[in-house]
Amino acid sequence: MLESTLAALRGRGITHEAANVTLQQFVRDDAAACWDLAQATFSLHNIPPAERAPLFVWLRRKVGRLLIAEFDVPVFADMYSPEHVTYVVDRYEKGLLEYAGDGGLVAQGFLMPVFFGNFDRSAARTTYEQPIETWENELRAAGFGRVERRDLDDYWWARAHLVDAR
Repeated sequence: MLESTLAALRGRGITHEAANVTLQQFVRDDAAACWDLAQATFSLHNIPPAERAPLFVWLRRKVGRLLIAEFDVPVFADMYSPEHVTYVVDRYEKGLLEYAGDGGLVAQGFLMPVFFGNFDRSAARTTYEQPIETWENELRAAGFGRVERRDLDDYWWARAHLVDAR
């Protein structure tokens, strides 16, 4: 997808830079460069919450505007609570129905492995989704003075929003 995006940007004459690394790896280089705009699409939830604050402070120093697309998921007291299990089962049922006509490619290659990974106590956690309000609060705490959200779509997993921080 990155190559397709880069080709489309080049085709439109849009100046851009892309880095196919984690934000943590990118920050380690701490180049003197600054950017007008940075964006992250359904990717920052992979950063453990305890690691986000310094990364957001770094971004605040380096970018004029940060766009984040993320899901607005409810908070559950416990990953294995009946409420969380019910949420996951209900949402995955919708997801499986949405991709029913793809010959099982998405279901077998993505949905079901992630579904079962949600409940595998022996596996390390790799996602830390949270409510959009929490994302907004973290960005304000990092020094972004203007933080706004726009509704994107109601996906099978959760409603998605675009958080615009300046």
